[in-house]
Amino acid sequence: MTRGARLQILALLVLSVAAARSDADAVSDGLRHCAREGDEHQRLACFDALVKALPQIRSDQFGMSGAIERRRDPAGAATLAEDRAHESLAGTIAGLRQTPGGQWVFTLDNGQQWIEAEPRPGQQFAVGERVQIEHGALGALWLKADHHRQTRVKRIQ
Repeated sequence: MTRGARLQILALLVLSVAAARSDADAVSDGLRHCAREGDEHQRLACFDALVKALPQIRSDQFGMSGAIERRRDPAGAATLAEDRAHESLAGTIAGLRQTPGGQWVFTLDNGQQWIEAEPRPGQQFAVGERVQIEHGALGALWLKADHHRQTRVKRIQ
């Protein structure tokens, strides 16, 4: 098999993997595959093909709904949905302000900004407080603090 044919097969493999799996999984699988290549020229060509495929991988995932994911890969979509349901983000409130509409805007120590989806009067949060953002029902995200305080949020930055 010629080198060009190998590269074409590799590019098709990367794209097909990307279509069935999440962005991060496709890239990490491709990286592992390329790293196992013994010949340095073929390894470099493999990495080059993977880099060229990145825009396609990203555009393929943009706007992907759970229904589309299930049609494309029923087993993978179920696993991915289950993995997402157990994901959470822990952080510390680095900044806190309230909008004129009464919604809290949380700036976390990682730089992300989250805004309350529905203001909850009487809920108080403080800079320096540890919080966790978790998935809820119907795709909702909840910012949770100690003492059972929580509010539904959406990411703005």
